[in-house]
Amino acid sequence: ERLELQRAIDDENFMSRGFYGALRLWQGGLADACAQLDAALAYAESAGREAVWLYADRVEWAWFSGQSQPALEHAQAAVRHAQAFGSPFFEVMAEAALGCAHLLQGRPRQALPVLQTVCDKTGPGSFAYWRHAHGLALLAEAYRQCGRPDEALATAQQAIAVAQASA
Repeated sequence: ERLELQRAIDDENFMSRGFYGALRLWQGGLADACAQLDAALAYAESAGREAVWLYADRVEWAWFSGQSQPALEHAQAAVRHAQAFGSPFFEVMAEAALGCAHLLQGRPRQALPVLQTVCDKTGPGSFAYWRHAHGLALLAEAYRQCGRPDEALATAQQAIAVAQASA
């Protein structure tokens, strides 16, 4: 396993390295996650490969690490790539990253309409329903940061219910 991580990133393994970085992110290995995501992203950019999800995962990394400085730049890149690629799925992923980045930058009023759109696009029966609980959780945080505690609580409870029903 570790030998594979020492091999140079190429067209054959850049996605698996990015997925490994995402896994390490959720496991709490933030330094390793950042290194893997950045390496996979650098390869994808240099090779002209699709990188929406890598940019979005770098925004997630910013959320977990508290290092919000590059989040908006990564989210905007995700949006540009998603629009160029033309995939509604990637667009939802990029929009969620943009909403998250706005929250990290202390701009919840900018995050709110973006995250409301994400939740509309990921509702029951949608192509990206598996992202609905995440979108709702971000939306709840946007409501909280906007000083709307009742909507924040109701949306957080909805996010929990969706996540529990999906388990």
